[in-house]
Amino acid sequence: MDMTELETLKAEHDRVLPVAKSHSDRLRALSDEIERLEGTAKRQENVGRFFKYRNSRSCPSEESDYWWIYIHVVGLDAHAKYLATEFQTIPTYSSDTQIEINGPAMVHDFLIDGGVPIARDEYDKALAELISDIRRRLNNITSLVWVK
Repeated sequence: MDMTELETLKAEHDRVLPVAKSHSDRLRALSDEIERLEGTAKRQENVGRFFKYRNSRSCPSEESDYWWIYIHVVGLDAHAKYLATEFQTIPTYSSDTQIEINGPAMVHDFLIDGGVPIARDEYDKALAELISDIRRRLNNITSLVWVK
């Protein structure tokens, strides 16, 4: 290969490179937008639905180490992330449990994608049990100590 042929190839490379980069950037932007729209459409199908997700601490060793998170998808945020209400009754190392209620707030996709779709009746029953548990706990309080 002589120098003229090398210079010609370099000149063509320098001419094509900006166009290729521009097309590559546009292709990436189009792919991202397609992915966002497809994800939004998929997520939109779950708005109004109910799920439960099997949860545990980091190293579960027996069935009693697991519990259900109940989730009601109420909408999507501006970035097409799930907005949901969720609640769970978490077993503790003592004989009692910890209650956690959140939302509406952003929830992770894995809670929905890895969750089990459930009927509203099952969600409502679990919520009624939670409310009953809260009432039982409040009724068991015999005195309050306020720390200043």
